[in-house]
Amino acid sequence: MKAYIFACNELTMSECLARNLFGVANNYVSDISPGDYCYLYNYSSKLLYGLWKATSRSGWLERDAWRGKYRFQVRVEMVSKTLNAVPLFSVQRLIQVGGNYTWKLYGDKAQNLIQYFASKYSEEVLFGVKLRKIEEDYRLRYPAKFICEDGHRVRSLSEKTIDDWLFRNRIPHAYEPVVPVPEQLIPDFMVNTANGDCVYIEFWGMLDDPIYMERRKQKIEVYARHHFPLIELRLDDLQNLNFIFPRKLEKKNVAFWK
Repeated sequence: MKAYIFACNELTMSECLARNLFGVANNYVSDISPGDYCYLYNYSSKLLYGLWKATSRSGWLERDAWRGKYRFQVRVEMVSKTLNAVPLFSVQRLIQVGGNYTWKLYGDKAQNLIQYFASKYSEEVLFGVKLRKIEEDYRLRYPAKFICEDGHRVRSLSEKTIDDWLFRNRIPHAYEPVVPVPEQLIPDFMVNTANGDCVYIEFWGMLDDPIYMERRKQKIEVYARHHFPLIELRLDDLQNLNFIFPRKLEKKNVAFWK
């Protein structure tokens, strides 16, 4: 799986959207293929927009676009229901390599970036990742059939409550991102600090289900082993989420998008 990020500013973004055409001056998109995912980064507002798919390979497709300045062009079509945007701080760790930004993503990083844009494609892409048996069984037993306000598809009404709360409070978040560790960790949600550090959120719901409890035990061990920051929520917390959740987020220095 591949994803490409194209840059624009306030002046050039409208032309990108009107033409359904993205372009760059340096040909790092030479290997792009129809079906690859595309994003548009507005460096004036520091917002990343999505989600599109490429419908062509790279070429000089419209010579009058941007007055001929960006000759390596790709035709795109939007595949999310709305034009969504997230601030750069939310995804900067995904698009940084050795402290420098990269505009081409592969594998887990490409998958996790999609999750911030709540696309219907995120679930089908995840099934391209080889899952541990316990994760595969969990997804078969509890399909993501609950649709949140931001478009995420989640597995329970409780997860929908959490996702909708994050959305209403303008906290960029990913649902079920793949954390690249040997044990394969897939948290319920991922949010970020202002520095771009990841903070994970788990909702523990079905505590009377033996398979669920085994999955929970394994995940807790992974969080502890890697010292990953974790916010835990239980059913009782949802009854007073407006009081409990902000305090848990503040303790982990989670950034709100104001």
